[in-house]
Amino acid sequence: MLKQFRDGINLEPQVDISTLLRFFGPLRAHLDQLRKDQVDPARLEQLQVLLDFVRKEHADEIDEYESMVARKDIMFDYIGHLYMPDMSLFFVCPSTNEPRAARVSDVTFVPEYCQTPAHWKISAVYLESTADRFASESEGAYRFGWAKIEFNIFIYKNTCKIFTLKAFPMDFHPEKETVCRQLVERGLRWRELDGIHHVHYNAAAAGRKVMIQSRIMIDNGVSLSRSRPTRC
Repeated sequence: MLKQFRDGINLEPQVDISTLLRFFGPLRAHLDQLRKDQVDPARLEQLQVLLDFVRKEHADEIDEYESMVARKDIMFDYIGHLYMPDMSLFFVCPSTNEPRAARVSDVTFVPEYCQTPAHWKISAVYLESTADRFASESEGAYRFGWAKIEFNIFIYKNTCKIFTLKAFPMDFHPEKETVCRQLVERGLRWRELDGIHHVHYNAAAAGRKVMIQSRIMIDNGVSLSRSRPTRC
C-alpha cells in the first residue's frame, strides 16, 4: 500500500478496512514524511482523503487503540495492530533465559480449532549461523542468514501490559537502550565464536540447569540442529 502511494499508482480501492485500520499509524507517518519531502500535492491529497475517511468512520476504534498504546496496554483484538513488518521484537531465549531479538515478517490471526484456543501467530526472522566453516562469498556461500521463528499469543481477557507478552516490540521495553546495547555486544561476541573454538566456560549449560566451569569445545556445525538460514 505504501509503495502504491509512493509511486503514485492509481488503483481502484481493494483494501480491506481492517488492513487500513492496522496500518493507519504508519500511513499517517508516511503522509507527514511526504509533506516534508514536498512531493506532488495530488499524491498528498489522495492519501489525506483516505486517512480522513478511515478516521471519520472508525474514530472510536482508532482512539481506543491509541489510548491503550499510550498506557503501554493492549487488548487481544488489537494485537495485529501492534506488530508491523520489519519491526524489532524482544523475547527471552527459552533455553538460556537470555534476551534475544528478531524481526517481524508477518502477523496472522488463527481462529479457535479443536482444542487450540484462538491466537495471533507472529512470524519473525533472526540472524543465524549457517555452520559452514568454509563459507566463501566468492563461491556463493555465506556464513550468516535469516532463520525463521514463530510466537503464538493466545486469547486473553481485558488488557495486558505490552512488555509482558511472550515477544513484544522492542520500543516498549522498559530498558530498551540497555538491552539493545547488550544484544549488540553479545551478537558481536557470538559472531567471533562462529566455527570451532576451545575456550574456558563458566556459566549454565544451554537447556539445562547445570553450571559448567571448565574448558569446552564450541562447534556449532555439530552441536546445533536447525534448518539452513536464507541469505540476508
